[in-house]
Amino acid sequence: MRILIIAISFTALACSQPIDEIVVPAQQQEEALTSVDLKIQAFDIELDLLQESQSSYTLVVALSMDSGSYVISSFSEDEFYLPFDVTMKSSSNLKFGNELRENPPSIEEYDAIIEKNVRFVRENTTFSQEMKVLSTNDFQVEGEIQFMIEPQCIPYAVDFLIIQEEGLLKVSEIKTQIHSSYKP
Repeated sequence: MRILIIAISFTALACSQPIDEIVVPAQQQEEALTSVDLKIQAFDIELDLLQESQSSYTLVVALSMDSGSYVISSFSEDEFYLPFDVTMKSSSNLKFGNELRENPPSIEEYDAIIEKNVRFVRENTTFSQEMKVLSTNDFQVEGEIQFMIEPQCIPYAVDFLIIQEEGLLKVSEIKTQIHSSYKP
């Protein structure tokens, strides 16, 4: 009888619940030797733009998570975890507001791992960022959303574009991938 133990080490990233090992029950050993069925992506992201005035918009990021999954808020003051963050490449065509908003607001909780308070996003949340269009010309601006989905402890990057063509502004998701900082 063989027993399969898969050890996973996360040394490059900080996780709220580190995973030491996955033990496959004896009756599933043979199946485990040929395939491992792990659900990695425990979330969905939808992007939208809301027009507030002729040149003012709000970028809306709707994050839906599987039950038990969560992320760290961009308002968390700890420097240990990878928080939810939206960044845009510098552009003379768009000006972004100062603060990412989240609705509902994240909850501050004591985290025993780092022995500090951390702001957790534990329910489906809408993040929004104000922006102002500074040009009537056609343009594209690249953006990225990054976050760590917990308790899986996997960082993700969602690349997107904000595109203005013939006076119409739209947002388009390019790809979702595991963040380049991930070292299994």
